[in-house]
Amino acid sequence: MAGPDEDTHTHRGLSPASTHTLLILLTLCLTAQALVLHVPEGSLHAVVQASVLLPADVSSLGLPLVSWRVATATGVHPIVTWQPGVPPNVSSGYERRVETHTNGSLTLTQLRLHDTGYYVVTVTESSGNSKEAGLLLQVTEVRYEDLQYLGVVLLVLLAVSGSLMVSMWLLERLYRHLMSRQRKRHSPDLQVELQPLEATPNSTLFP
Repeated sequence: MAGPDEDTHTHRGLSPASTHTLLILLTLCLTAQALVLHVPEGSLHAVVQASVLLPADVSSLGLPLVSWRVATATGVHPIVTWQPGVPPNVSSGYERRVETHTNGSLTLTQLRLHDTGYYVVTVTESSGNSKEAGLLLQVTEVRYEDLQYLGVVLLVLLAVSGSLMVSMWLLERLYRHLMSRQRKRHSPDLQVELQPLEATPNSTLFP
């Protein structure tokens, strides 16, 4: 049979330590739900010297730290780390080649073949809670078929441009011809009258 002290302890509420632990767990759960990171599934394709947007959508209650890195055949390389309102910390080799966005996305310019790899974005809140996601980027050279297509398009544009220039030249000639005929139609006729040659008394035709 339980004594009075046991009854009192049984019906007593949670201890302060248990309450503190429960509050920490609840805070962590709420924090985890507050941080949202979405990166579209699939892979991206781009050509050398082009630009590409690495999309991401970050939602957080505070100002999270956003970091991008890439895993290539030569290893894992950091790209850039930034926080909203703070200048980004760009790694060597990516200076003047990256542009950060407030939603966590990253634009990579002047692409090279070795930029092919798996890009990972990590978002970390001040509480230490973090999430990450990634996508694959494939960088290729411009294909011969693409150059051939561009050449055909350029030839067509040159032909159209030449036709327009010839048409403008013909229209200008026609305009000048019409204006010349109009001026002749409205100008007065010039009549030249031949006056008879009269001999004066003191003049002779032959010496």
